[in-house]
Amino acid sequence: MDEFVTRQHSQMRFKIGDFRQGALDLNGLIQQLEGLARAVGESFWVDHVFPLVLELETVNSEIIDKQRTMTPGERENVEAVLKNVEALINLQPLRPTAQLAILDPNGNDDGEECKRGSPPNSHSA
Repeated sequence: MDEFVTRQHSQMRFKIGDFRQGALDLNGLIQQLEGLARAVGESFWVDHVFPLVLELETVNSEIIDKQRTMTPGERENVEAVLKNVEALINLQPLRPTAQLAILDPNGNDDGEECKRGSPPNSHSA
């Protein structure tokens, strides 16, 4: 993983920490995560982070529309989403950006490769 992506991941972690400490509101966190995910620009982030951000936006919209603070249930939902974002950040370095080897059911490399996102069983045996 290149240094730029590593920095963006680090910034995502910092922004999540800022939110948890009360230094950043939910709207600000959403904007920061969207910007950082766009900066990374990989389809992995577009495909996985933006659906999570949409969940945050749903809560944020409710809070803004009703002009109130987050309920305990909403806070719990937001925390679950943030844990998923953190899991993606932690998982990302393990995923090669170009290709993954396909393993047969016995765990042996069958010598073929596929693009990330392709189902492992999409090749013919």
